[in-house]
Amino acid sequence: SKWIQDFKEDTKVLMLTLNQVKPDLQQYTMNHSLEYQECLESIDLSSKNVLELGVGEGALSQLIWEQSPKSWTGYEIDDQYQLVPTENQQLIIGDFTKVNFSHLCEHWCLISNPPYNTLKFIEENILTRIYDAIIMIPQSKRDKYVLMGFELVTTIDGTDFVPSSEGKHLVMKRGFK
Repeated sequence: SKWIQDFKEDTKVLMLTLNQVKPDLQQYTMNHSLEYQECLESIDLSSKNVLELGVGEGALSQLIWEQSPKSWTGYEIDDQYQLVPTENQQLIIGDFTKVNFSHLCEHWCLISNPPYNTLKFIEENILTRIYDAIIMIPQSKRDKYVLMGFELVTTIDGTDFVPSSEGKHLVMKRGFK
């Protein structure tokens, strides 16, 4: 509809402006999330505490919330995003790479499209503590994640983001049995 097209255009302008003003916080918004929706509908989150890193505008967060996890904690470095969590949900504005995640255990899972410059931190501080995870990575990192027990769920083209990004992006999954 016209309203949706206008919203997408306004979002595109906002993201391009943000990326010019704060290039160190380069933000990308996924134009569609059907692949994530299908993946999340296939797993039971009712006993999981979900960790999401790089919440952005909250498209993935909304999909997670629809699956009624035990709890949700999201981190977003940019305070311009005003996602409104409800009961059992917590949004933390700040740099998650400064957080001690030693409390994570098997009751937690990671579902995230994280900033790619944080993948090393995530590998060393989060994926060593929890097994169940769905994470988007650049195609160039696929072999590393396959070795860590992840399987490919879907591939998303860079043109499916605003602004467009280079290359392919892989949604990888581990666990959730």
